[in-house]
Formats: sequence, C-alpha cells, structure tokens
Amino acid sequence: MATLSTDSDSETAEVFSLAKVLNLGTNYLTSLDYDNAILQYIDIIQHDPTNKEAYAGLYAAYAAQGKADEANKVFEQAQEVFDDEADFLPGFLDDAKLVFESGGGNVPFQMLSEHFWNDLNSTRRMPTPMPCWEHTMRH
Repeated sequence: MATLSTDSDSETAEVFSLAKVLNLGTNYLTSLDYDNAILQYIDIIQHDPTNKEAYAGLYAAYAAQGKADEANKVFEQAQEVFDDEADFLPGFLDDAKLVFESGGGNVPFQMLSEHFWNDLNSTRRMPTPMPCWEHTMRH
C-alpha cells in the first residue's frame, strides 16, 4: 500500500506522490475496497487539507459502508475548509456516481440527499399562524 513520504524535499515529488495516492484511493473505491480507499484519502488530507478529491472519495467510501456519522463528519469538514459547497459538491456527486457505477450501490447518493433535505428543513422557517380573531378582523 502506498503512503505519502515526508522525506522528499521536492515540491514536484510531493505533488506526484499526492496524485499517485489519490489514484490509488480511486482504484480502491472503484474495486469496492473501502477500507483501503479510506486510508489513502485520509493520508492525502493530512498532507493536503484542501484536496477536494480526497474529501469526495473519503465521503463516498464511508457512505458506501453505511457509516453515516463518519460521512457526515467529512462533509462538515469540507464545509469548513471550502468557502462554498459549489467548490466541493461536484466531486462528492462524481464519487457517489463512481461507487454506484462500480456496483457499490446508491447509499452515497442517499446520504447526500438526506443531508440536503435536513439542511433545507433546518433553515426553512414556517410562517407563524395568525390567530383566528386577527384573520376575521382583516376581512
């Protein structure tokens, strides 16, 4: 299993290593080896906390395993790191699609849908009902 090395002085070697580990994580994800995918994505995020692809893959791997708490923590962490959900959400959807197309089911899509449904419901304010006597006085 590949892991990132911190011994390299070369920025180019670091970028190459990140790309290699990201590719390995994606390969694990598409082969439905979620445990190893998770290890790769965590390794990338530790070295590059702004790597959108690693957050997306980590979310998809946790979600595909049915680990909703872990998946939601990854989503919340991405919300903190990136200014706008539009910065990272396409990657989350792409990796959910990747899991689905690889035979891993649609749980990542379901969890994303539940997240947004809950978010929508928590920010939506219900109108305050008007007392009956006020309603009749206005007419």
